[in-house]
Amino acid sequence: MEYNGERAIGMVIAAGSGTDIVKVGKQVEKRQEQLGSERLPVGVECHKVFFQPDEVTSSLTTFAILMITMGFRSGLMIGISLVVIVIGSFLFLGFMDGTMQRVSLASFIFAMGMLVDNAIVITDGILVGLKTGKPRREAMTEIGRKAAMPLLGATVIAILSFLPVFLSPDSAGVYVRDLFIVLAVSLLLSWILALVHVPLMADKMLKGAKYEKADTEKSMYDGWLYRFLRKALTYSIKHKFASIVIALALIGSAFWGYKYMRQGFFPDMTYSQLYMEYKLPEGTSPSRVEADLKEIREWLQKRPEIKDVTTSLGGTPARYNLVRSIATPSLSYGELIIDFTDPKTLEKSIDGLQELMTLEMSKAANELDESEYERALAASNTASAEENVRVSRLHYDAGTETLSDLLEAQTLWQVANRDSVEADINHFLAWLSYLKTTGQICNEFVK
Repeated sequence: MEYNGERAIGMVIAAGSGTDIVKVGKQVEKRQEQLGSERLPVGVECHKVFFQPDEVTSSLTTFAILMITMGFRSGLMIGISLVVIVIGSFLFLGFMDGTMQRVSLASFIFAMGMLVDNAIVITDGILVGLKTGKPRREAMTEIGRKAAMPLLGATVIAILSFLPVFLSPDSAGVYVRDLFIVLAVSLLLSWILALVHVPLMADKMLKGAKYEKADTEKSMYDGWLYRFLRKALTYSIKHKFASIVIALALIGSAFWGYKYMRQGFFPDMTYSQLYMEYKLPEGTSPSRVEADLKEIREWLQKRPEIKDVTTSLGGTPARYNLVRSIATPSLSYGELIIDFTDPKTLEKSIDGLQELMTLEMSKAANELDESEYERALAASNTASAEENVRVSRLHYDAGTETLSDLLEAQTLWQVANRDSVEADINHFLAWLSYLKTTGQICNEFVK
């Protein structure tokens, strides 16, 4: 294993069951600082390649926002509902013989923001009912009766928006088909739990004068934002024609501006790290793989958008990320972990790296085609020179040509033959270069 070209030893620290990964990360960082200042020999440094607590800390932001904006108890209710939804979706997948793989796991992460929408609406309606002095039973049930069908409609629309992914006939559609299934099940379950589970939890958790303050409904909706919305809605109702024209204009501008939007099948990445696998056929010398990894690493480190490059020979360093695959140990396998300056730079660089690889393959293919043409031309010249020698010898035997004419024809044949041999050698070298670029060279040698 190497870190930026220097020999390195990889160490993996995993949190045990029931532990807090964020707290474990802080302890690891503290211990790392102590080792750096007290125990490590001169010339030995300690660097983090992948640090999961940083990613977990950023993922907790959504839950923290709920706690701040809706109160601790309300945020806790919604958080519990989210856990129940995920568990219920797992049970459904198991019942339907579904598989737990990277796409299905990513589906939950993708849907986290949508899964809390129904619970937020119901919780907010219950809080408004309690604070306006309604009886507890009425406050717990009224919002469900009013919002059940609208929430169901919004949920179905959200599900249908992912239906093209499920119906897509190409390879991308087949790969992410479980995305639609998990989203559909989890969103429908979030609607059911919002109507059943959330009111039950609210009845137990939302108790006390804080939640049963008898404010009038007018005072609850007397803020500046509500006043602005009422005025806007009143104006829209009074001026129906103008409202329709403005709505159509906004829709038209949306269609016009759509072509200027960045488009992609998946949302933008939030990681600034990329791992690259390098595979050669079995039986390849490890020194060859090591040399190739060094060449790739040196090329990557010349790019300003890349901070660090970690290389490993023979397999994946460790299971440092749950959702990534672990390579089968092999001396013909190498891996590079590339750290970029930021996720945007990583996203932009992927296309450039792919284009570079494509250009190298195209260059090798063009050189191979050119060498084949030159080889065929040299072979044709050699055949013509041989025929010329044969005809010149017949004329010499018949006494119509001199010895110098025959020798000249033989010299031209020797030159053509030399050019043909050089063309064969160049074609062979171009062929080897093409095989190296496409990773087939060892298979061809075996054949």
